[in-house]
Amino acid sequence: MIENEKIIEADKHISETISSLIGTSWLREFKTWMKAYDTPLEDIENPNIVTNWHQARWLIGEYLRYSGQSRDNYDLYCCMKMMGWFGNTLDLTTPADVEKNSICNLDFHSQIRAVRSKLKSENFHKTFVDVKNQKLDYEELIKTCKTDIRKENPKYNIIVPVRNRDIHCGAFLTAMSRILSDKQDWCVTVIFQEDTDEAFQNLKNFNFNFNLNLIHLPHDNIRKNYGSNMNRSLCYNVVSKIVSCEWQINHDIDCFFTKEFLTNVEEKTKTDIPWLQPYRGSRVVYLNEETSNTVMQQLQNKKPIEFHVNFPPLNNTPQSPGAPGGSIVVRHKTFMEIGGYDPEYVWGYAPEDQLFWRKLEYHFLYENELDQFENTVVTMPFLRDDVFSHETNVELFHLWHPPTEVDAKCPMWSLFIPVYINSLSKEQIKTWLQDSKRKLA
Repeated sequence: MIENEKIIEADKHISETISSLIGTSWLREFKTWMKAYDTPLEDIENPNIVTNWHQARWLIGEYLRYSGQSRDNYDLYCCMKMMGWFGNTLDLTTPADVEKNSICNLDFHSQIRAVRSKLKSENFHKTFVDVKNQKLDYEELIKTCKTDIRKENPKYNIIVPVRNRDIHCGAFLTAMSRILSDKQDWCVTVIFQEDTDEAFQNLKNFNFNFNLNLIHLPHDNIRKNYGSNMNRSLCYNVVSKIVSCEWQINHDIDCFFTKEFLTNVEEKTKTDIPWLQPYRGSRVVYLNEETSNTVMQQLQNKKPIEFHVNFPPLNNTPQSPGAPGGSIVVRHKTFMEIGGYDPEYVWGYAPEDQLFWRKLEYHFLYENELDQFENTVVTMPFLRDDVFSHETNVELFHLWHPPTEVDAKCPMWSLFIPVYINSLSKEQIKTWLQDSKRKLA
């Protein structure tokens, strides 16, 4: 298992490095930009503002997640989050800037490049390798799980990890009963990473009109390494070992979709595509608290729900590589070949989907000998357009919930790792991929 002391020390080193490099003036401009976007969407008319507004509002939500930490780290966390997810130079236009006909330039790319460079020169990579070499004993972990497998070998398996989300779990399963009742090729597998098996046992006693598998992974078995945190990466890997399928959909319990989502997945998986993002625009539609409550009330009362998205579908850099998460469809065979997710590196509520997507890109880059890059560092292994769904009208809707907590001991580590991967040489990336392939064997 993971040696947390190493990661905690590395996390502190990351924080100190960022703090020493980004400078107070840049941080002040960053916070000014944040404040400018703390504005209701209906008050914003300029289309450039609308495009960036969704990024900014999401980041403000991330800001709130860190309220339990010290103010200095609180700011650093948000800078790190922004660098990790967008990782390039963004021209971020604020409402005030529009009036002045000027642009607020926040060069995240240069900042994160400087951080990566400094850490690499200080042998951060040794810690990265040491953590990578820690191997989880999946067979022993699975022995402690309780399972209720009603559908073996489905064609499509929607995997949803759950921890302390009873209300969302109930709402999600109710929604699935509306759209999966006539879909015998589809299945939902819920894995509860909970302290007790109460939720598992309660659902086990119900009969659903769609295929449902249930797994309880006792949290006590991983508490030593991950504290009270959810580890979505670990949950997806555990399910992949227990339930075989043709396609698995790694999905969030608080993300809803309509039948168009299913149709899009079915159509795209008729091709040779190895994985895909099943919704358009490379962005998730975040619902506010009022709308989320209305949706759940409609579900409870068995009333129809209609979604109408009024803002432009292609906001949030739709042509950029990577995944914002929420739902990733991947061949089960491919998932096992690349070693699944990396729970040793990423846990809590962090960019595990981003890291997994990057691993898929690198895997197919080298497996298909598309190593056309002459430089020693591969920065964007973006391969094919058909893994996205920009041509469709498929949306993914995220229900509101109170800000989630980050890992209090090492908040920077999980955020930094997906960014750090981008700085590795081709040989280092190949080694990472080769080691990962053995994890789920």
